[in-house]
Amino acid sequence: MRLPPAARRAGGLRLFGGAAAAAYSPPDLVGEDSGQMPPDVPTALVGAALIGGSVLTLMINENIPGIDPEWLRRLGIYVLAGVMFLRGLGGYFMNSGATSEFQTWNSALYPPLCIGLGLLAVTVGPAATGRARDLSPVRE
Repeated sequence: MRLPPAARRAGGLRLFGGAAAAAYSPPDLVGEDSGQMPPDVPTALVGAALIGGSVLTLMINENIPGIDPEWLRRLGIYVLAGVMFLRGLGGYFMNSGATSEFQTWNSALYPPLCIGLGLLAVTVGPAATGRARDLSPVRE
């Protein structure tokens, strides 16, 4: 059975939303043969999030002054690691509707990069947690 174009673009959404999801036509995907660049605002938000994650990592590693409370920074680094892992694993499933060239480069570069960044964030988190325990006052 051949699906209509809108249903093909909806990808896995059809499994969860039935006919309504099958009729859903998402906006043009990055890499789709539309000839358009992604919108400015989402692109800027992704860039700001990546810069924020970098600054958080520098704060956790005590390369720059951190903001308080410290537990929030430690929680943030674990959340960052989780988001990077999810984006890395999800990158292999986000290629539906994209051009074959985009699919090739996206699968080869972006998911492994995100998984690598997640692994690095996971190594920074426990080190920061251990340092925090070493610096906490000893109760007698």
